[in-house]
Amino acid sequence: MNAVTIHVQGMTYGTQNSVFETGIDDSLCLPIAMLRHDSKAVGHVMEVVSCAEDAVNALAEYVVNLQIAAGSQASKASVQAYKNTVREAAYARLDLLFRNRLAGFAEDKDVTAYSNAWKNEIHRILLTISDEYAGQSQVSAFQEHESKGMVMSAARALSMFRGRLNSVLGSLPTEARNAQRGE
Repeated sequence: MNAVTIHVQGMTYGTQNSVFETGIDDSLCLPIAMLRHDSKAVGHVMEVVSCAEDAVNALAEYVVNLQIAAGSQASKASVQAYKNTVREAAYARLDLLFRNRLAGFAEDKDVTAYSNAWKNEIHRILLTISDEYAGQSQVSAFQEHESKGMVMSAARALSMFRGRLNSVLGSLPTEARNAQRGE
């Protein structure tokens, strides 16, 4: 397979552009077919990326809802900062999957099946992450608290999250759901 590597570098500066704060040096290997705007694969990749973004946002909402269920009365600014932290951590966990899937996305494959398998992997990873957040949470499954007129419990937060994942990424195949639950 013919491939091309895209290499990016960048930096951010601090106060009055006098101090170097952060640097980025990254590369991504893509099949040449991904560089063609008329490639079927490109449209599918864009759809998977969009679905992943929606699913990661659902994870951030879930984690905030867990905090609400535990009685948190955090300010809007701190809730937004926490959501950003959750998103960043989720994207870090999805990074290798995306790199591998992008590198392997060739037009000789069934792009629909490849995209669906990719979404299933995203689904499983986000469910695993949600389980980790639930395990770290101090809320019981039946504890309820109200915030902005909505009563929230851990069970309700999980139900809303899983429903949103199913809506965005599609339902996991039965064997994948059973494996996720440890059956």
